[in-house]
Order: sequence, then structure tokens, then C-alpha cells
Amino acid sequence: MWIGTDDFHMGTTDDEIKALREGIETAGFYVSSVALTMVWDNPICGPEDFVQERAIEIAACQIAAANLFGTDAFLVVTGRHSADNDVSAALNRIVSGFKRIDQVAADAGVKVGAETCPRLSFNLMTSLECTAFDEAVGNPAMGIYLDTANVTYSGYPSTSYVRLAMI
Repeated sequence: MWIGTDDFHMGTTDDEIKALREGIETAGFYVSSVALTMVWDNPICGPEDFVQERAIEIAACQIAAANLFGTDAFLVVTGRHSADNDVSAALNRIVSGFKRIDQVAADAGVKVGAETCPRLSFNLMTSLECTAFDEAVGNPAMGIYLDTANVTYSGYPSTSYVRLAMI
């Protein structure tokens, strides 16, 4: 499910989410994860504190929605560094932000998937970057949401990610 659509947004009530879930299940489907578009404009790596706080607030909404949908996972993109967002500072903010999100997720029994999306982030493009990020966050509630179509941009075969995951 994507937060940020007409039927599912930050203002959607618990009862409305439960009704969405019921409709999905009645149709013979289930929600496997919750994702959103709102952190594209509010990246967790944003150089301003209020932007990162908004990203964390949005992630908390995802966690609550994931529980209501009966799923155990949600996706978060890490955001991009840029000329006005130094790569080292951005990476530090990503790690600190994910540590906060992951603790809330762990308490709720939900897993956070950091997405490898070249359009939305430049920092999880190789298997080594993904592994280093996972280790830096250091919370079993977090993992890498491996989209093999996205990681092909890195030039590494998707099997290199799978091999690292098995170590």
C-alpha cells in the first residue's frame, strides 16, 4: 500500500485502514508492505532538522498502518545528497534517523526496509554500501529492501547482494 494516495494518506483513520484491509482481503489479496511517496519531499537525510523530523513522523504513521494492515514490513527511501546536502552529513543523518525509526518499528514488531532506488537515493547502490549501512544502524528491525531492478544501476549483479546477505 502506498501512503499518499486519495484512499490512503496521513489523515486516514484506523477504521478507514481496517476497512481498506477488509476490502483487500475480500478480493483475495493481502498487503505485503507499506510504502509512501511523502518522504521523497521530506527525506530522512535532509539537512534541516524539521525535514528529518517530518520524515520520522511519516515513518511512525507507516509503522501504525503496517500493524493495521497485518503486514510486518514497510519501505523507506534514504534520500539523496546534493550540493547543499553534503554526502557525509547526509549519511550521518540517515543512520541516526533510521536508528530512531528502527526502535519504534522493533517495539511494534515491524521491519523497516531501506530501499535501493537510484532515483530517490544515491547511497545504497552497491552491496557493500548496503551492508555497511545495515551494520551502522545495527538494529535487527532494519534490513535492505532489495529490488533487483533498482540495483542493476550499480553495475553489480544482484547475486552479489544475495551472497552478502548469506554471510
